[in-house]
Amino acid sequence: NRDWPREIPSMAEMNDLLHTFEGAAIGLWYDVGHAAKQDLFGLAPAQEWIDRFGSRLVGAHIHDLKGVKDHLPPGKGDLDFSKILQQVSGTEPWILEIEPEFTVEEVREGIQCLLSYKE
Repeated sequence: NRDWPREIPSMAEMNDLLHTFEGAAIGLWYDVGHAAKQDLFGLAPAQEWIDRFGSRLVGAHIHDLKGVKDHLPPGKGDLDFSKILQQVSGTEPWILEIEPEFTVEEVREGIQCLLSYKE
């Protein structure tokens, strides 16, 4: 799912891609920050990506978001990871997509934040 409005795919474009290539090894790579941004911009509700294409989910980029600033370690922004982790549950891999400005300790704290929802 795209980050900014000028990028592809939109929800309609993703629908067309998945329909056109039905049966092929192609699916949705879900970026939680991009979905949250689209929701903020009024383009598409974040949950709709999972509702419409969750059966074709192949992996996820996991990071937090504050305003439109994304790629924060989990727990450093405003996203509700209890809900997000339910959305991507059972799908692997999960890739932490975090800006290099954060310290190793901040990244570890982000991992602990995610693990706290699995306990």
